[in-house]
Amino acid sequence: MANNAVYRVEKTVVYENGKVLNECYSILFYQDQILNCMREELIELHQLISLALNDRKEVSDEQES
Repeated sequence: MANNAVYRVEKTVVYENGKVLNECYSILFYQDQILNCMREELIELHQLISLALNDRKEVSDEQES
């Protein structure tokens, strides 16, 4: 079965003494890694992408007024 996914996110978790030491995320685009970051950095990226996507909605709402 072919994998037709454009994006894929892989998560690696490192544990120490039964606790999460860190979480690392790899983002792949058509099987090629384009980003490797820690949880905090991915959260920041998520917020920026959400802001950009919502900005388009806000501009559309303003044009309707």
